[in-house]
Amino acid sequence: KCCCTGHDSKVHLIQVTPIDDDRKMTYPNGFNIKSMAYGNGVFIAAAGDRILKSTDGATWKLATITSGTFGNNLNRVVYGSGKFLVCGQQYYFISADNGETWTEMQSDYYLQSVTYGDGNFYLSSPMGRIQKINADTLESVTLNSDSMGNIAYWDGKLFGVKRNPSDQSVYMLNSSNTWAVAVSGIPQGDSNRTLLNVNNELFLGNNTSTLKISQNANGTYSVVSTNIASKMLDACEMREQGYILTSDSLYTTDGVAVASCANGSYVVCCPDGANKVLMYSVGGSKEAFDFYQSLYNIQSIAYGNGIYMAAAGDRILKSNDGRNWTTSFVFDSGNSNEAKKIAYGNGNFFVCGETIYYYMTANN
Repeated sequence: KCCCTGHDSKVHLIQVTPIDDDRKMTYPNGFNIKSMAYGNGVFIAAAGDRILKSTDGATWKLATITSGTFGNNLNRVVYGSGKFLVCGQQYYFISADNGETWTEMQSDYYLQSVTYGDGNFYLSSPMGRIQKINADTLESVTLNSDSMGNIAYWDGKLFGVKRNPSDQSVYMLNSSNTWAVAVSGIPQGDSNRTLLNVNNELFLGNNTSTLKISQNANGTYSVVSTNIASKMLDACEMREQGYILTSDSLYTTDGVAVASCANGSYVVCCPDGANKVLMYSVGGSKEAFDFYQSLYNIQSIAYGNGIYMAAAGDRILKSNDGRNWTTSFVFDSGNSNEAKKIAYGNGNFFVCGETIYYYMTANN
């Protein structure tokens, strides 16, 4: 187990257990799951010509078998306005009852990407089509006939990147429903750049790096480098925190690596009391990363002799499991020497403030 903390007053406990028989997941009947989304306590997965459903991310049942030649390659799932949309090559499927029943709809063009924003689903085609679907009425309109690869909804607008590896721009759909260059001069990428809105921030997975699109004070946009030195494969968000998955690590949107996850292919966050981030690998296995929250401004955590101790401003906290915390010591009223750092060694915890420090035995 490993604990990490930040200025957001949260304790993040990451528990990575070796995958054993209880934690290993073999996709039902060998189905090749391409994407997954979580909403309203339910997981929905796109798996070839089938849509799968789960309430825990481990035990799956068949939700529906798709029909049509171009429906047999489901590759993306999104959730919004209480509905799931599963996107295939030319068919897409919408469920308003947590995956119990599905409405099949057809696009006139090959589909590349799907996103959700402000009550609408958006579908893109590299062959030339942007389709907008009202999530309430399911009414569909074509916005334009331009070719676009992956798309994402952010800052009240639709953004996109082209499949052409030599194209060095991020595009934005303007009020006239035409694509305009929002950011130019990005590094040349591959034909499958990823573009995702993660916790209300826009990220671009480009070749071997992940970049961030930022809005400037004058309303224009620019590209910003991050500490994520690998291409973003997938992302999710939970409790005001975004998580970005690359081929080897799970990062927060601040660029902090919180777990190793070799061969990771996509992630899904499940915040409804579970506080878990599930990572699924290409090989058909999964790992669960558990995150917990504290009411105190924790600055540092140390572990020793079976307990966790945390430096948390005007107090020192104690936990036996990294989840449930009690106050071990409170500084005198008016003391400005807030606890900043804590370390463990030789059976003792050492807590450091601005000008004072404390020794505490592991039994405290």
